[in-house]
Amino acid sequence: MALQTDLMGASMPYNLAALLGYAPQTVAAAGTTQTNAATTQSKLIEMTATGADGIILGNADQGTPVYVYNSSSSTGLVYVPVGHTLNNTLNGSLSLTTHKAATFVQYKNKFWFSNLTA
Repeated sequence: MALQTDLMGASMPYNLAALLGYAPQTVAAAGTTQTNAATTQSKLIEMTATGADGIILGNADQGTPVYVYNSSSSTGLVYVPVGHTLNNTLNGSLSLTTHKAATFVQYKNKFWFSNLTA
């Protein structure tokens, strides 16, 4: 997986590099519900959480994995966009415990699955 900056360094135009590459984003989790969670836009996210707070994924293209790593010492929630389904639950979330990672994929319009590390 190439970083967006690496693709631009190889003379790829910004807009194309933004579509194909990954731009790491560190996000402090916020809120306690899907509607007030911290918004993300990247496909490569480091989350820091303080308890029952969370992040909400941006709307990634179908088939494009979104990687989330919780680097904090607290559990955080990862939500899909409002109106989307995660693991057969409308407006679902995944509880991402400390120092764990998960991959999220929108496999069809508004339907996501997650894969949690062991």
